[in-house]
Amino acid sequence: MSFLKISGVSKSFAKGSGKVEILKDINLEIQKGEFVALVGYSGSGKTTLISLISGLLKPDVGQVTLNGSTITGPGPDRGVVFQNYSLLPWLTVYQNIHLAVEQVFPDWSAEKKDKHTLDHIAMVSLSQARDKKPKELSGGMRQRVALARALAMDPQLLLMDEPLGALDALNRAKLQDEISAIWAQAQKTVVMITNDIDEGIYLADRIIPLSHGPGATLGPSIPINLPRPRSRLTMTHTEEFKEAKLQVLEFLLKSNSQKKTSVAKTLTLPNIEPEDLGRKSFPWNRRKTPIRKTEIKNETIQIET
Repeated sequence: MSFLKISGVSKSFAKGSGKVEILKDINLEIQKGEFVALVGYSGSGKTTLISLISGLLKPDVGQVTLNGSTITGPGPDRGVVFQNYSLLPWLTVYQNIHLAVEQVFPDWSAEKKDKHTLDHIAMVSLSQARDKKPKELSGGMRQRVALARALAMDPQLLLMDEPLGALDALNRAKLQDEISAIWAQAQKTVVMITNDIDEGIYLADRIIPLSHGPGATLGPSIPINLPRPRSRLTMTHTEEFKEAKLQVLEFLLKSNSQKKTSVAKTLTLPNIEPEDLGRKSFPWNRRKTPIRKTEIKNETIQIET
């Protein structure tokens, strides 16, 4: 039995007087301990899919199950790492993580909660920053706090919604390495959303493209058999990497081209006559108003002398 199973799921949202279908007939099975990356265009419905798995949204049709139980709402068995960190700004690193531990494990002793919090701070290499508030941290450090908080809840499933999208290239690469090392240590089941194909291949056991919306669907599941730990320098030169990236790109480009349609529309232009741009209307004639045919009038003026 699959650990996470999505069966025939579709999701629409209201738009004007009608509805727009975001996801259509999504089917996915993920095994326990597996790291799966979903790759797609911005606006294709990736975050909607993560929200369905986390229980923040309910599908219009279909079902999402975790370990055999239907997901009907949010729960501590699913930890979520968002792109925008979602840290409480008035709390320190320690307090942000400890608060989550208190909520999930209220029956633990104070000593056990403290040790659990400190262990997860150390896991993301932030022991020296434990008493700092989010505003005192870099973007990469804030995302490590968010990751530690999610892992401290000891979830069965870790969901990451473009967690590195707001970081610069150097910090992104460093945090990719940390996520890979933490996953190897914790052996959590992970579903990560990303729009970076290389990142998905570097981190995941499988990479699955999501077609261009509306009505987005999942493409072929592409296994990544590169040995771990992985090296960016050698990985990009392997046939395994090149073939996986090519399959993802071909699916995404094909799905995007299929969504383009021609629309015939009649435009009604306003009944405004353009200005005459002849010599008499140029700026050096010191004219302050435009010359249009309807403005030109022949008048007779009598002057008494």
